[in-house]
Amino acid sequence: MWWRRPSLLAEAGLAKHESAEMHLYAGMAGGLASRMYGLRAENRAAARAGVRAREHFLRAFALDPSLADADMGLGLYNYYVDTLSTIARVLRFFMGIPGGSKEEGIRQLQLAMDHGQLTPALARYYLAINLHLFDQKYEQALQVVTPLVEKYPDNPIFSAGSRRPVWKAGEKSAGDCGLSRGCGRANRRCGLPEEN
Repeated sequence: MWWRRPSLLAEAGLAKHESAEMHLYAGMAGGLASRMYGLRAENRAAARAGVRAREHFLRAFALDPSLADADMGLGLYNYYVDTLSTIARVLRFFMGIPGGSKEEGIRQLQLAMDHGQLTPALARYYLAINLHLFDQKYEQALQVVTPLVEKYPDNPIFSAGSRRPVWKAGEKSAGDCGLSRGCGRANRRCGLPEEN
């Protein structure tokens, strides 16, 4: 499994020299592993990787409280843990997985957007996706993702991410959002309708 390699490299780096940055990298690698296990429906492994990632982010903060990039990982953890189903929450309790708060997760993602060095774009993207998918706050999701589309107009993922909230928010067409620059190519790649 290729996604375990970054975790192994980060752990090897931590064995040589512990630093806030190495814990940040280890946490990011753990977050990637958690995501990949989740996509494979390996839920226990995803939970374990997520908890390990959280521990690295917390240790990074303990070593350097100004490391705002760690807020992204903690924000995602706190947000997602709070969106688990009731059954998953019960299992979380029995498995000893720390809880989280959606509101705290949103606050931490916003801190990473505003003050992070490595993660502002990613924090912004995930905040928009979370607001859209879990909270159905389509207008707010569109406001969060718009700066990404403006800054990276040729990025098909950011461009496509700006389309769904527009449709859900009640716009007549995807082109009404005013974010059409660079979206034509993204629309073709993602199978979305062409703009007028």
